[in-house]
Amino acid sequence: MAEDAGRPLSDYDRPSVAVDAVILTVSDGLLQVVVMPGTTTEQRIPGGFVHDGETLDAALARVLEAKIGLTLPRVEQLHVFDAPGRDPRGWVMSVAHVAVVNEQALERASGISLLPIPAMTSQLDLKTLRLDFDHDDMVWLAVDRVRASYLREPDPWGLLEEFTLADLRQLHLAIDRNTAERDTFRRTMEPLLVDTQRLSSGPVGRPPRLWRRPSPDERAKLVARAATPSSRSKLSAERKSSRPRSFEFERILSLMQEQGLGEKEAMELYRSLRSQRRMSREDPVAYSRSEPPERGFDSSDFFDIADDRMEISPAYRQLFTVRVRWVSGEEVTHESLRERDANRIFDELLREFTSVNFAPTSDHPVWIEMTGEDTTRVRFEELPAPGVS
Repeated sequence: MAEDAGRPLSDYDRPSVAVDAVILTVSDGLLQVVVMPGTTTEQRIPGGFVHDGETLDAALARVLEAKIGLTLPRVEQLHVFDAPGRDPRGWVMSVAHVAVVNEQALERASGISLLPIPAMTSQLDLKTLRLDFDHDDMVWLAVDRVRASYLREPDPWGLLEEFTLADLRQLHLAIDRNTAERDTFRRTMEPLLVDTQRLSSGPVGRPPRLWRRPSPDERAKLVARAATPSSRSKLSAERKSSRPRSFEFERILSLMQEQGLGEKEAMELYRSLRSQRRMSREDPVAYSRSEPPERGFDSSDFFDIADDRMEISPAYRQLFTVRVRWVSGEEVTHESLRERDANRIFDELLREFTSVNFAPTSDHPVWIEMTGEDTTRVRFEELPAPGVS
């Protein structure tokens, strides 16, 4: 730092700064990228240099209007590409951006063509699209980001207005061939959509419902309501066959599941009960004087057993509640959660509501709270208003 003190900025070499735009669209059922003639025999994505006193956004808008006659309603900054040798003309750093638009929005653009994106690519492939400079890298980074966003939520770039679930899945499939199967896709996306209360004018059979994307305010509450404990994966055939086939185990498992517990806990308790009974039969006197076994459960701590009933002890079924409060006073509550599920929901909602992409227009959540059965606060987080750091 000392050697730099007092030196004017003119003493330092400075790179040229460019802006480039990866503009993606869906055409003919395929994800495609907008390209224009390159400086050599290859093509390139639209871009240009930042002028003195210009912001990146202003430079990008000027370059796109001048070169292809296009104005983008929404664009996101992607990455800074700064490899020293990325441009043979000299030291140029490029700030890449990404946008996803309807094919109709490209009708007024001039001097462009569409280049299909391969469904899959290997990291070992170089110049897969054969674009100028390092524009291949920009396109693949943009495609990865867009595919990730379409995996999490329905049509985040708003290419569709009103649609059936089949229409939505076709769009997602065009963007990412790894889109979930129909039933899984429906279960994932439907809770994040708004029902228009209208039906599609289908030609045959029962017409499907029409949906739309939620507004920012609606989306926040849909996300909060859709947060549910992840379902346990199904047992393999081998594990199923290893389960004890006894009335007592099934009764324990049923009671465990009623309290939000699972098969693992039921198995441990079942084995603990059998072990204690075996010890009491072999040496009743020694067993009565012995300490509870180090492994497994002591049934007296976790089970109340009578002639006509068998119940899980309250000490073992501690459950939790997660609540979200909005500025308007509305609340979304998830009750009777196991601790692991409650923490997962709390963390997921906290990430969602503090994301840079979270921007309700008016009503927004102000806090998230996790409490135990006795209403004791376990976790609490105040949420900043969108746009406030």
